[in-house]
Amino acid sequence: ELHRYLRAALPAADDSLSTIGQQAELLRARLAIEAIRLDGRLATRIEVQAALASRPLAPMLLLPLATNAVRHGIEPSGGGEIVVRAGDRRGSIYIEVADSGAGCAADIRDGVGLGALRKRLSTLYGEHASLVFADRQPRGLTARIEIDAGALA
Repeated sequence: ELHRYLRAALPAADDSLSTIGQQAELLRARLAIEAIRLDGRLATRIEVQAALASRPLAPMLLLPLATNAVRHGIEPSGGGEIVVRAGDRRGSIYIEVADSGAGCAADIRDGVGLGALRKRLSTLYGEHASLVFADRQPRGLTARIEIDAGALA
């Protein structure tokens, strides 16, 4: 799993263009390592619409969201599931990282990671991108990046 993660991460770390599919593979490998570290207390699903896999996406936008989901959602709960979804809706591409953990959208504060992510989204996509958090029912949190499809061309 570590080999797969490094193979997916190293090309993306040089700020070259990546794709949604490559970023999904990076998360798949990273979350597999986290599942091992958490001794099987983490389940994951990655759901990317096939037509979106080859769409361009700046590298390393999703990793901070997955890291936060593990650290602030799954670990405090003793385990759970993380679901990553990417889809196309009304001219926008959305990518969600949802967990079944202990998070609460009202408690989200931009620390170093989320602050840097918001700044990066703004620099790359301007007003064409957003990052929002929402509570899940019965528990958990969803982090959603939404980018106007035209900004990804």
